[in-house]
Amino acid sequence: MVYKEREAPFRMSLMQSLKNRLPLSRKDNKKLSNAIKGFEGECFFDSLTEKLTCDCEVLNDLLLEVNDSEFQIDSLVMTGEGITLYEVKNYEGNYIYEGGSIRLLTSKQDYLNPSEQTNRAVILFKQWLALHHFNFKVQAYVVFVNKHFSLFQAPADIGILLPGMLDKHFERVNNITTPIGKEHYRLAQKLCEQHISRSSNIKLPKYNYDNLKKQVYCNQCSGWIRSIGRRMNTCQKCGHTELNSKTILRHIREFQLLFPNWKLTTPIIYEWCGGLFSKKSIQLVLSKNFKASGVKRARYYY
Repeated sequence: MVYKEREAPFRMSLMQSLKNRLPLSRKDNKKLSNAIKGFEGECFFDSLTEKLTCDCEVLNDLLLEVNDSEFQIDSLVMTGEGITLYEVKNYEGNYIYEGGSIRLLTSKQDYLNPSEQTNRAVILFKQWLALHHFNFKVQAYVVFVNKHFSLFQAPADIGILLPGMLDKHFERVNNITTPIGKEHYRLAQKLCEQHISRSSNIKLPKYNYDNLKKQVYCNQCSGWIRSIGRRMNTCQKCGHTELNSKTILRHIREFQLLFPNWKLTTPIIYEWCGGLFSKKSIQLVLSKNFKASGVKRARYYY
């Protein structure tokens, strides 16, 4: 059972919004592309853990802190036998394991040391468990989910799961008959309570309201929408249709993501949407989905 669902990473969502409204540098575009690919790999891994039929709880996308050190857990599966941490990688291509690191066969650049990653995760998580008075057996794996990934010369005892090993691995997990108990659920609740929604180490490109494009874009292909119907709008680029109210709300949420400290007002969202939607339509969406404060021109929503 999935106790905590995965959410799109904050930095990735923000960068996607910026890309639609501001030319990104080549470096930032590369980072965004890698983030999207990584998130797709994590979602694929979720599709595997969702099929687990044993007595278990799955918590995805945890960001925790212990002793002033943040650490992330892509996926955590708790069973009656203990806790397993999974670090998910969506690498593609032919790699080789040498000297404790993994690198592309065609490159001299080392990508990661699986043992270091899993050891750090286990050490910090055990510290976190002790701090909150839990005692569970913990193990960890680095999981490669892309079917176009190959790894040569990897030892069998370094905590790596390759694409062809996943079915057998989860078959063994499903064969666990020991049930989970109250302490497992207490742990799951505490993990959710202690989860950090936004890392303090996130670095973002500089941007301001004035240098961002003020238009409405398609949710499917990011093409700009330049005309709307009475209730619906259609992307001329890909043909995707969406309710006007849903499009307005989507752009309000985007504005909140980029400018969390700004007050939501009808005029600012009207400008943010490039004047495509009427102020009346925008006000209706705001009043339906947010609480209002103030009157007339001083009214804002939160």
